[in-house]
Amino acid sequence: MRGSLLVLPIQKVAVRARCERTAVQRCRVTFDEKADFGLAMPILLIGVRRGRAIGWVCKPEVTGSIPVRSTEPRMPGLAVTTLRDTRSTSIHPSQGESVMESIRTAMERASHYLAEHPEAATASDSVARAVHEDGLRFRVEGPWSPVSSDMAESVGGAASAPTPGWLLRAALAACDATLVAMEAARDGIELTDLEVSVESESDFRGVLGVDPSVHAGPQWVRVRIRLAAADVTEDQLRAIVERAESHSPVRDALAREVSLTTELVTG
Repeated sequence: MRGSLLVLPIQKVAVRARCERTAVQRCRVTFDEKADFGLAMPILLIGVRRGRAIGWVCKPEVTGSIPVRSTEPRMPGLAVTTLRDTRSTSIHPSQGESVMESIRTAMERASHYLAEHPEAATASDSVARAVHEDGLRFRVEGPWSPVSSDMAESVGGAASAPTPGWLLRAALAACDATLVAMEAARDGIELTDLEVSVESESDFRGVLGVDPSVHAGPQWVRVRIRLAAADVTEDQLRAIVERAESHSPVRDALAREVSLTTELVTG
């Protein structure tokens, strides 16, 4: 079917009350002492049109940002750089190779290595550290450029930056879209259109503690995925989305009850 366009029905993600405060987990593996990869793209709306990515940038971790977890031989064909670092020339397409082909090759290489070396797949994620700036504005620091958050003026903020809740929706939109692009590449499909939007509804009485029976987190979350590709059936596109949803780290962190603990340091 030429120019196939699929707009999936709105899908709900079951969200527990604590999820608004749960650290987003990211997919990451370790190939050797310095090589690993992951996904973290904090933006709400992402897209691909006419075969070119628009509006989204991979924000992976920098080289050496994680502890050494494996001393296995280096993965064949990988430079000693982190695959999270989009500045690395080792992850750019080879001459004559499309972006889709480059992604598929990288995924196949990574999957093959981890199938043979499962002990290299697990390590601690880099820390996100929120530092107070002024009022309810915080600067969240990590391996890459800081991200700021603030609250609405109605609750004492300055509305100078996105709220933490919006950043959560942004992470889900970016993560789902990224996995759709990856799964399409796995099938050798060049997407001509890809857009993911996330909306939710919250009761602010929970945040303010007005009513203890009201959850602080969103009451529901809806994800809308729009994608298209030439000479691809709707069933093929739907299968890509289903696989992407099952592999999306942020979606998994929201839908699954992840262990969450707090350590208090005073003084």
